[in-house]
Amino acid sequence: MTSSSALRLTGVSVLAAEDNLLNQCLLEGLLQAEGAQLTLVSTGREAVERIEQAVPGTYDIVLMDMQMPEMDGYEAARRILAIAPTLPIVGQTAQAMNADRDRCLAAGMCDHLTKPLDLELLIVTLLKWLPARAPRTPTAAAATPAPAPSGLDPLADPDVIDLRVLAQRLFDDPVKVQRLARLFVDTAGQTLAEMDAALARADAATLKALAHRMRSGALAVGALRYGELCRQIETGCACGPAELAREPLALLHALHVEIARRLVALTG
Repeated sequence: MTSSSALRLTGVSVLAAEDNLLNQCLLEGLLQAEGAQLTLVSTGREAVERIEQAVPGTYDIVLMDMQMPEMDGYEAARRILAIAPTLPIVGQTAQAMNADRDRCLAAGMCDHLTKPLDLELLIVTLLKWLPARAPRTPTAAAATPAPAPSGLDPLADPDVIDLRVLAQRLFDDPVKVQRLARLFVDTAGQTLAEMDAALARADAATLKALAHRMRSGALAVGALRYGELCRQIETGCACGPAELAREPLALLHALHVEIARRLVALTG
């Protein structure tokens, strides 16, 4: 855990728009551990409303997911900047592509990050766009996280789930690691049911959106194979029929059962 003397975002007020519950919890763990004051909303429309209702200066910076219901991040950023032209907005996407960054900048955002978020890059990027708050030199406690606890070794299989990835993002806090891992299993199960229904009605667009939503969460908790299968569904349904999702969706179901089994075996 970062020591109190090394907190780099103390007093910084962050508005984050993110519709994925797992990613919300991860952001909360990362930013609050560095002393930030975090306000979370689930849609671009809610983010715009918060800015409209807030006293100028309430928020120092905005973190904006791009694919959200009701209003996407690009439109939300344009509307926010019409209200608060100098408020820095950092976009978040699940793809590390120049086209994504260019589209964020074209909408008026100042920078772009790729999910799952890397803690150090997140902090450095936020501080970069807060010129009034000079970055503090991090102490040893705030540097690269220590190796994950050996108790996670049974869940250290990248082909199933490697919770050491999540542990490093959460400062090796076992309570938070277990809470977010269980949250992933629960939310992924609900999403798989939605994907089954979308496949049954041959709805490729919904399958693509659901796979996109689930992929960043899978990568964040260390379920790398799970994330790759989501990518296959997202890519296939972007340019082809829903039927292309059938095989990877079946593999996702089997993988979800195995992840849940291993987590129960570890935590009881």
